[in-house]
Amino acid sequence: MKSLFKTTAIIPIFAFTLFVNSAKSVPVKPSVEVAQQTPSIGREMRSFFESGRLTSEDRLLFQNPPDGVIPLRNQSNSWQFIVFKQGGVSFWMPPGILTQDELPLSTTLGDISFRSLTSHREGQEYVAAYAENLTSEQVENIDILLEAIQNEIPPDEDFKLTEKRAIFLDNNVGQELTFSNQNEVITIRLYLVENRLYALGVRYPKSLTDTRSSRSFLNGLELLNN
Repeated sequence: MKSLFKTTAIIPIFAFTLFVNSAKSVPVKPSVEVAQQTPSIGREMRSFFESGRLTSEDRLLFQNPPDGVIPLRNQSNSWQFIVFKQGGVSFWMPPGILTQDELPLSTTLGDISFRSLTSHREGQEYVAAYAENLTSEQVENIDILLEAIQNEIPPDEDFKLTEKRAIFLDNNVGQELTFSNQNEVITIRLYLVENRLYALGVRYPKSLTDTRSSRSFLNGLELLNN
């Protein structure tokens, strides 16, 4: 059974991994566009880490990222602005090694296929994913849908649900779920927007005392203007 979080390798099983030399460029998958951007020190960075949002004028710079070939790095030391163009959302990804994955989940409501992007660094994982074209049965009752997804999140039985609360993305309802075991914590936010399901999650050791990056990542999801 697949989980939104893996327990072993950094390399995904369904691999079209973004291991690219910084001096090279590759065609970007139609679902993902990556804008390599290091926020300047000052107002923009303070605004992002305080709210998880860009200021309005900064956001306009990224609303329509360049088409075609975009340079990618297998590992970045700075936050990167990511657009799931086909998924219709944007977010900021923390520094780390980036991998893409196709992740089919078998749930009580049928299969749900996610496309995901994960940043790996120092025992931490940051995962952004979306699934589209959900069936009418799957989106009929959001509580049942989120319950079905909730059962597929923990990578093993050691993780127990410790917190659950309602959240919103604009006017769209969602849930934040926190799981933990003896050594690690997983927090994931799930949103249903029409027939798309979005997931934004972090996994980190309990020994980590500074969780500002996790909060900023979770707060950074924004719907794109159509």
